[in-house]
Amino acid sequence: MPLFRQIRYAMIVGMFLFCVSSLIGNQNRLPEWYRFSATLNGSPSIGTQSQLLATLSALIGDIHDIEVQLMLPTGWIASPSSARLDHIPVGEGHMFRFCLTPSGALPNGSIGCSFTAMSPKQAILEHCRTLGADGAEIARSTQALPEKSGGFTDVAFALFPEEGFYPLSSDMWLDYDDRLKTGEMQRGPSFYKDPLITTFQARTDIEMYERLKAKLASEPAFAKTLQETGIDLARKRADVCAGYYVVALEAFLKGSFSETESALNAFNAVESEIKDDRLGDLQTAAGNLRALTLWSKGDRKSAEAILRATFYQRRKAAVQRYVLRNLGLLSLERGDHVNARESFRLALDLKPSYALLSKEFSALKK
Repeated sequence: MPLFRQIRYAMIVGMFLFCVSSLIGNQNRLPEWYRFSATLNGSPSIGTQSQLLATLSALIGDIHDIEVQLMLPTGWIASPSSARLDHIPVGEGHMFRFCLTPSGALPNGSIGCSFTAMSPKQAILEHCRTLGADGAEIARSTQALPEKSGGFTDVAFALFPEEGFYPLSSDMWLDYDDRLKTGEMQRGPSFYKDPLITTFQARTDIEMYERLKAKLASEPAFAKTLQETGIDLARKRADVCAGYYVVALEAFLKGSFSETESALNAFNAVESEIKDDRLGDLQTAAGNLRALTLWSKGDRKSAEAILRATFYQRRKAAVQRYVLRNLGLLSLERGDHVNARESFRLALDLKPSYALLSKEFSALKK
């Protein structure tokens, strides 16, 4: 989002918070008289309509004269842009529905949602009488409650030209290797890039782990010392696997495929010592990267075998949509449109709103 748009959005949110600032000092001492939340009904996609669902519940007393408003990213279209409701009875809730159409990519997106309503002050005061010794102080705070008050919530998402993400989670592979792009497809195969670990940090983690491993080899009893001090050796192994993956990916992007394979071999050696499934999606990412390395070297047959093995290891994992798409791209390179369509179909079953893949799948069906 350009800087001026970020500033504009921040100012709108700030103005709303200022308008209810008389509440802020007192809200912590008030009983929870409402509950307000908002969600998207799925991952957003550029130019495609989705729904925002905002739910307001009355917890203490009826809520009257309600207005709900959205604070949208610039260029987005909402229908309606606001909503009104006369009354929500105590103990009940109401869901407000808004149709949204994103106009463009927004990697760090947020939609603000606010409501204003008549405060159920009398019902809150009556509730205070049931609160014992604290009731009198809370009643004084309630007296300061404005005639009209409200609340605010927001919905965080990420939207890229290829794919939208909501809710934000670990199954986000944002990168594509267009060096391997098949002619009729829009992007090359997908791969995972860790957004947090730098190569320097990864190499440091590897160096420290090698020292620890040497210490354990020379002094086996040191493992008991680690356990007594609360150091989780399995966690250390998982961390160094993440480090090896970062180093392997850096080498892959530079075209140093022998270095990539060396780092992935080290990854697999440490992985074999981990007895649980804590690596999860990282294990899938490493298998995928090994396949892309072989693909880049021209060994498509081995690349396909590894992608299939990687898929069958954790076939229900959400990130397998990327592995399946990569399998489909390999099939296309061989001119096998039937298997390509099947791989794309299976990938879309895991995430029907994967925009890039939907377009590629449609193109294959023509």
